Amino acid sequence: REPSTNCNVRLISKCDEREIDSRYHSLDSDLTNRELFDFIDLNLYVPDDPIKKHDFIRNIQLSVLTGLYRYPHGNYLGILNFIWREPDTNEINEDYETLKAQMIIRINDIIPVYCTRQMRKNVFQKYSLVRNLSKPVLRMLYHDLTGDASLANDKISKEMEERLRLMMLLEDLSIIIDLRTNNGFQGSKFDIFWDEFNRYFNEVIK
Repeated sequence: REPSTNCNVRLISKCDEREIDSRYHSLDSDLTNRELFDFIDLNLYVPDDPIKKHDFIRNIQLSVLTGLYRYPHGNYLGILNFIWREPDTNEINEDYETLKAQMIIRINDIIPVYCTRQMRKNVFQKYSLVRNLSKPVLRMLYHDLTGDASLANDKISKEMEERLRLMMLLEDLSIIIDLRTNNGFQGSKFDIFWDEFNRYFNEVIK
């Protein structure tokens, strides 16, 4: 779905600060101290429980006028929510309208990136509960299932992923070379990783 045509944007009226429920205090404080149209991810403040999350958003109370952007991504990501501080209605002018339009464009632009990262995080968390797999192995599984070819940021993880790809490409344990023997490494630091990978590889080729 295209965010620009499937999102919902609405205003949230401000409340008397003395009447605000305590569960909104942190969000209210953060919004009050931010610049106009400086949006934040509302999902960082809502409860994990779906019913409580729905109730939190439906009854939201804030001391400043705010805007709420909602995008129904679907699947297990649910609805993405972004919130920002709006100017008072008597202060609205063309400059503010331009800033708001630019902000919504920025949100639309980051949604695909946000979804990709969150989906990857959810997959890692879900399957790490099934087996205690190392992150490089999980990344390889994720790549095989989704085609996402992104690599880890640090050099060591990148090297490990390249070695894993080589092993998977060869598909034969008898011709897989333990590359540690070629660079002089004699320690046992990575034995847990190699043992885990051998178990995983044996399951795959059965």
